[in-house]
Amino acid sequence: MRRFALIAAAAACLALTGCEADVSSPGGVERSALLAPDFIASAAANATNDPQAKWLLHQAKAVRESYVHEVLDAKGDRALLSTRWLLSQDDDVRRSYVEKVVDPGLNKTP
Repeated sequence: MRRFALIAAAAACLALTGCEADVSSPGGVERSALLAPDFIASAAANATNDPQAKWLLHQAKAVRESYVHEVLDAKGDRALLSTRWLLSQDDDVRRSYVEKVVDPGLNKTP
């Protein structure tokens, strides 16, 4: 149960850009949440209000794994790595990001 709580807490700070969490260790909770079976990733997604983290955690495991390998494990600017990763995804993944993250963000009143 403690591990699940850590994963859920980590999910709250996960985001495609701007995540300040330390993901340098291979056993990091962010990696654990993203690499977990779908039912755990889904539970972690439901524990966060961050639309980017929620979206990523609701993706198929193969998509989450590619994010870990291409963004979290890579050296370089996290924002640029995230952007490159997202742009290299298939149309359905990119479209779902626009529908679940971008459009709702645009519709918020300041």
